[in-house]
Amino acid sequence: GGGARRPPLPMPLKWYSIPQCWRYERMTRGRRREHYQWNMDVWGVAGAEAEAELLGAATTFFRRVGLGAEDVGIKVNSRQVLAE
Repeated sequence: GGGARRPPLPMPLKWYSIPQCWRYERMTRGRRREHYQWNMDVWGVAGAEAEAELLGAATTFFRRVGLGAEDVGIKVNSRQVLAE
């Protein structure tokens, strides 16, 4: 059977979610099993441009809710660097 084809999604594709999550490990102080996690993704952008946009969105959010550098630390890693 041939159904109608969907048009391709416009790029870059930007997506976010704030799901309720659970850790499968022992609870420790300040680290509970149940938590909410903010996920942001960008598809269709080569290079570090998307990562810079995501970091900008996160820092803008923290600033708008009244959190500054003394309240929040941001760590950036790269799986590519770890694979080398």
